[in-house]
Amino acid sequence: MKKALLSCILLFASLSLLAGCSGKDVSVGKIAGEFTNIRLEDEATGNYKVLDKDITQEMYSNIKGLEFTKTKVHKEAPDEPAAAFLISFLKETREPAEFAVINKDLIKYDGDYYKARAEGFDLEYLMSFFYDVFEAEVMEAGERLLIAPDKESSIYKSSDKISAAINNALIFDESGAAIEASQLKPGDMVRVAFSGVIAESYPAQIDANRIDVIGHNQIIDGYMALIEDIYNEDTALNGDITTIAFDTTGWIEVNDIEKEIILSLVSMKYKLDTVQGTFDELAEQGLINRSKLYFEKGILIEIKNMKSSEDRSELQCSISKWRSGLGAIGWDARAEYNGSRWIIRKDNQWIS
Repeated sequence: MKKALLSCILLFASLSLLAGCSGKDVSVGKIAGEFTNIRLEDEATGNYKVLDKDITQEMYSNIKGLEFTKTKVHKEAPDEPAAAFLISFLKETREPAEFAVINKDLIKYDGDYYKARAEGFDLEYLMSFFYDVFEAEVMEAGERLLIAPDKESSIYKSSDKISAAINNALIFDESGAAIEASQLKPGDMVRVAFSGVIAESYPAQIDANRIDVIGHNQIIDGYMALIEDIYNEDTALNGDITTIAFDTTGWIEVNDIEKEIILSLVSMKYKLDTVQGTFDELAEQGLINRSKLYFEKGILIEIKNMKSSEDRSELQCSISKWRSGLGAIGWDARAEYNGSRWIIRKDNQWIS
């Protein structure tokens, strides 16, 4: 009798434990249940579409296997994260089964937040039901964005640079929180949604409806950290300059767009003109006096022997700043990104 009672108690405890665990994990397939159509709503604008059966099945096959685990990451936040989309599974005989997509890795279902266990939502796919969507890198930020579209995007065929009006755009950071346009900066990787209308000019022009920050190009910040480090060393060399020249022939770790962004950032930061050129090219342009070995109105910064780690979180190079034959400094530099900023270490410093 006691054994039977003990067995019942253990069975009850086990069932209670299992019941306590239920609800911690959900999948889109479990949420959906039986349904006939999917209703997709853009939460930012309130626009929605009830998908026909063929498109419903296409979407469902893409998302039904996504799995999520309950999380309290945002539960206690004073401002709840804004939803990007609301997905509802419709059936005439019952209330819709639905959940909100906060970002690619986070959903809200039945009052709780759930984080993706592995793969999350393809937000570009969801946006494509309402907008033309492409990914790009911010080159210049301001009242309009100058962006370089991804070379694999269809809009790249129209132009390698796009000027995007953002005064009416909804803008979100990587977590899905709304931000101001002033918080966007060169080097940000963004997903841009627009009506599909492109003004043929150069750069091409669009009106952005929505911008989502999806990352940041950290190697640009790494180059900027190296440049700032040498610019602030021996500041007497910077006296009365109007120009910073860069010999970019050794910048093998960055592409032309990234070079352009770096030069633009330097110009904005120091309020100086920036030019590209080797010593000989600058001398031919009359910027450097070859006979006197003197750059009257500027300095020449050269970064060479550049190497980077596979994830571009470490950079090694030789860097120098030159003003004249008797005014130059340099060293071997190592830059490491620690997750929040770049740390510079110097070796073999020299001065002339």
